[in-house]
Amino acid sequence: MKLLTLAVASYNMEAFLDQCLESVTNFDIPDSLEVLVVNDGSNDKTSNIAHVYQQLRPDIVKVIDKKNGHYGSCINEALSVATGKYFRPLDADDWVNTDSLIQLLKKLATCTADLVITEICVYKIDGKDNLTIPKNIEIDRLYDAKSFDVEKNKCTSLFAMHGMTYRTQLLKDLGLHLHTGIHYTDTEYILLPLDHINKLIFYKLNIYQYNTTREGQSIQKSIQHQAIDSFYILSYDLIKHYKDRTPYNNTIVRSNQRCILRRVFFYFYVSALIFADFSSPRLQEEMKNIEELIDDNEEIKHDAYSFSYKGIPFVKIWYKYHIRIFDYLPFLK
Repeated sequence: MKLLTLAVASYNMEAFLDQCLESVTNFDIPDSLEVLVVNDGSNDKTSNIAHVYQQLRPDIVKVIDKKNGHYGSCINEALSVATGKYFRPLDADDWVNTDSLIQLLKKLATCTADLVITEICVYKIDGKDNLTIPKNIEIDRLYDAKSFDVEKNKCTSLFAMHGMTYRTQLLKDLGLHLHTGIHYTDTEYILLPLDHINKLIFYKLNIYQYNTTREGQSIQKSIQHQAIDSFYILSYDLIKHYKDRTPYNNTIVRSNQRCILRRVFFYFYVSALIFADFSSPRLQEEMKNIEELIDDNEEIKHDAYSFSYKGIPFVKIWYKYHIRIFDYLPFLK
C-alpha cells in the first residue's frame, strides 16, 4: 500500500533534480512511497534524469512527461493518478531529509488526520533557518481542525506547502484543481482544502529542505514584481472562495483561511501600488475588481487596510484617497 505520494513538478531542472530524487530513492526507503515526477515540457535533460531514477527504483518512481502548463498543471496531473494515502508536493530544486521521510512513512501507516504538519528547513544565501513546531503544540496529538487557531498557536510559518501533507482522498473528493499557466498556485494547495479538514496532527520531523538560493525563483522580489497578473488571479479567486464559504465556516476557520490569503493578497497590492506601471488600463481594471470584491466584507477589508510597506499603510491610503503614496515617495521603494 502506498502511504505517501510526492508530486515533483519539474521544468528545466537538470541542475537540481539529482539531489531531489536521491533524497527519495535511497534503498532504505520502503516501497510505501510513491514519487510522481511530472516533467512539464522541459527542453533540457530533466526527463532523462527522472527516467534514470525510475529505473533505479521502479517500485517508487513514476515519470510523467507532458506539455508545459506551469506548476499547477503538474500538481493536478499528479493528484489525478496518485495512489498514496497522503499527498504533498516536492519542488524539483528542493529535497527531503531521507531519515525523517522514513519516519514519516511509519507514522502515516496509522495516521487518521486529514492534514499532517511537519517542520521545514529553509536554506538561504547566508545560512539556514529551521521552522520548528512551537513548544505550546502537542506533538502527535490529533487536533480538532475547526477549533485550532493557527495564529494564536504561533505556527503560521508551517502552514506552507513545504510543511503540509493532505489526505489524498480529501483532495480528490473536494475536486482540488490548481490554476494552470500562472505562478504561486501552491497558495491554492494550502488554502482551498483548509476548511474541509476535520483533524490535523503535528509530527516533529524536519522533512522538507527548502532551497531559496536558486536564481530566478518565484519567491525572489524581482520575479514577484513581474507576476502581478498571477497575484491578481489568485487574490480574486481565493477571496471569492473565502466569501462563498463564509456561511459554512466558523470564526476560527475563517481566521485560518485569511492567514494564508493575506500572503498572496499582500503581494498583489505591493506589485500594483508600489512597483507596477499604473498607466496600464488592465491593472486599473484589476484594482477596481478587487476593490468591488472586498467592499462588502469587513474581515477582508480590515486585512487589506492593515497592510503596510516600510511602515506606511499604503493600501489604506489608496482606498481613502486613490493615491499611490510611493509615487510621491519614490526614494522609499
